[in-house]
Amino acid sequence: MKTVLFICTGNSARSQLAEALTNHVRPGEWQAVSAGVAPSPAGVHPQARAVLQESGVPTSALRAKHLDEFRDAGPDLVVTVCDSAAQECPVWLGEGAVVHHPLPDPSHAIGSGDAKRNAFRRIRDRIRSELVDRLDELWEQVRS
Repeated sequence: MKTVLFICTGNSARSQLAEALTNHVRPGEWQAVSAGVAPSPAGVHPQARAVLQESGVPTSALRAKHLDEFRDAGPDLVVTVCDSAAQECPVWLGEGAVVHHPLPDPSHAIGSGDAKRNAFRRIRDRIRSELVDRLDELWEQVRS
């Protein structure tokens, strides 16, 4: 089984969505964890939990984690998901091939509760189709 570390700044939304979706959709193939350079003191964003739960994805094990927890873990693949990596995301200095796949932060969505929830749904669905469903392809790209 291969391991993947998803990284974003606060580890409250995008990387948490990717971790939970990967572990739910790809058990036995990929083991996912997530972390941030400055984990949110508030923890996992409530909207991230809500859109995962409405898709039947468990969220009880999710928590905001600092990147340092995984420096020595040696993941096979590291995926940064910040939309402005140069300014917001850390540089990974540990083991593992790195892929950058920028995604907008849904927690910055403006509007009503429904508009904000829909922003989280869109990112959840993009993470599923662009990352989780393509992990093997991304792995092969970085290995060649």
